[in-house]
Amino acid sequence: MSAINASSPRAPRVVLAFAACLTVAVSAAWATGTAAPLTPAAATLAASDGTRSQSHQGVAAAGLPQRWVLFERYVSQGAGSDPLKRLFLVRPDGSGERPLLRTAPPGKHVVHGDWSPDGRLVVFEVLEATGDAPRATVWVVGVDGRHPRLIASCGAQPCRQYSYPAWSPDGREISMLRYGGYSDGSCCTSQVVVMKVRPTPSGSVAPGRLRVVASFRDDDVKSTYDAYYRASWAPGGKRLVFTVEQYSAEEPWPLLGTRLAVVGTGRGPTRPRFLTRRALMAADPSWNPRREIAFSTYGLGTFQTTREPSNVYTIRADGSRLRQLTDASKDGSYRIAGPVWTPGGRGILVTIARASDGSQVDRVDLAYLGAPSGAVHELGVYGAGGRLQPKRRCCW
Repeated sequence: MSAINASSPRAPRVVLAFAACLTVAVSAAWATGTAAPLTPAAATLAASDGTRSQSHQGVAAAGLPQRWVLFERYVSQGAGSDPLKRLFLVRPDGSGERPLLRTAPPGKHVVHGDWSPDGRLVVFEVLEATGDAPRATVWVVGVDGRHPRLIASCGAQPCRQYSYPAWSPDGREISMLRYGGYSDGSCCTSQVVVMKVRPTPSGSVAPGRLRVVASFRDDDVKSTYDAYYRASWAPGGKRLVFTVEQYSAEEPWPLLGTRLAVVGTGRGPTRPRFLTRRALMAADPSWNPRREIAFSTYGLGTFQTTREPSNVYTIRADGSRLRQLTDASKDGSYRIAGPVWTPGGRGILVTIARASDGSQVDRVDLAYLGAPSGAVHELGVYGAGGRLQPKRRCCW
């Protein structure tokens, strides 16, 4: 992905960065749905480096509970139409797969879902599929997929998109990324915002007060343009970790690197504190209930085409104890990315991305990463961004 629009003198354009960051870009074969998904009967799958990664039997042996896994994939819209991203539910053994929404909005992507802490609701984003500065809104729906409720949308410009929603551990707040910009490409803002939510008699939630906890504007440019992406909550709900893409402030605005940053969720915006160096290309953080942060290098959203390896690491919130969990990815032909801790913090769901030409991703599959062993067990489910349904009492 690139946040830069070369035709605009005020690049990078954060609003375009969002539209491009739909987890992963794919070749024509994957996007049109012609690549057949793996069958549940598959016992093993061959990784590109010759290793063998266990499928369903391995997942069962690892103790992954048979709850819903929320994930996304492209769906063909027929001849002459571009494919659209949709959210799905599936059991870890590959059974019961169905779309999250009973009725999907026509001509729009449904992406970036996250579970409420009790596993009853899903917050997600609806993104326009056309236009140079597509609008995005945030919705909430029950597991039955009926009667989604709008909770965040932009009014007048420069607000363009609410994106990447994430539920707080107590269920009373939802973090989002808010992107601003005008349709002509002028102005850009990238903000981490937190919204209060309250329960409704119907079992959904209603939006409340919204506050900004981190913000980057054109006016803030010194040596870099910064663009913020998906956040993850700390176990106590007092901090957020998120990805920051940093671009040079000088034309042609090359990407300098991607970093993890932490910010408090209290009153008013504060300056993010960086955890990693730009050269590490850290992205897609997920905060463990036991306080470790997992992330991957050369994230699939930012680097849709690369010959560099993507592996999973962990780090503490103070920047200490950086540890590499996987080393199976040797180059861009086989990548392990997009880590999301399971609710109990004992394992990680990841996305396995394969590139037949060594760089351009043409297939993605869900997998389970045992922590701290680093063993990868593929689920045999064609898709990306898996999140295991939590089951605990909360929230109001």
